[in-house]
Amino acid sequence: MRGIARSPEPDYFDAIRCRYDSWEELYGESGQAVRECRGRCPGLICRGSAIDGLSGHQIRTRLISPALEAEFAYLCAYCEQSCHGTGQIEHFRPRTKFPDLWLNWLNLLYACRRCNSGKKGNLWPKEGDAVNRRYAKVIGFAPVTVYVDPNLVLGQRPAEEFFAFYLTGGNGGQITANSAILLSERLVAHRTIEDLDLNDDYGEVDKRLPELRTDELDDLLNEVQEQYGDPFDDIDTTQLMLDVARQSGQPFSSFIVAYVDELESQID
Repeated sequence: MRGIARSPEPDYFDAIRCRYDSWEELYGESGQAVRECRGRCPGLICRGSAIDGLSGHQIRTRLISPALEAEFAYLCAYCEQSCHGTGQIEHFRPRTKFPDLWLNWLNLLYACRRCNSGKKGNLWPKEGDAVNRRYAKVIGFAPVTVYVDPNLVLGQRPAEEFFAFYLTGGNGGQITANSAILLSERLVAHRTIEDLDLNDDYGEVDKRLPELRTDELDDLLNEVQEQYGDPFDDIDTTQLMLDVARQSGQPFSSFIVAYVDELESQID
């Protein structure tokens, strides 16, 4: 899991909120009809906007879904696996528990079916549940994590600060809690990993997520070897070759970052 820089809310969201009162209206059967401006948007922006003449279904499929796909580079917000063409719109704070956030841009994620429908669903910490609090990586316009309990935002920190990876051996590719954070925070990180099964089967392929992570790294190292020889003979060159893959928006980039950080520690 890794923080990403979120863009501002699309300018047509006010127009959508003018015509629809809930995600169910936009998503369900009632969303098949074209709705008219109800005069509840600033400056009657419904008229002549991107949603003009579109049904709720078309707004979702032609505007919201493609915007989120681009925002998350077709990667699942949770497992970082590419889900081009199969991803879903995910409400980080479930709309059943936070109905006012049904069309909050920063609450909308792009997630694979496994993580969204199969794992996360409507999971959210109950009031007073200190263990099951979650870390979101989507609030704000910089790569941040928001430490959330059901009623209070406690602070913002980078998402990757809370997680670490086993790089080699029998546990290679597995994600775990960062040992450098507080015990209470490690409990949160472990619970998030368990809830989303981030070390379990991917579901759409016959591999586990740790194996997919290490396969991605192995492919990159093989590419280095084909072009420059043994990756460990020239670690500086290997780091340069991995620079693109470690950028946010690349599959399993948080794992590649952890690997590059380990290489840098060997140089130091």
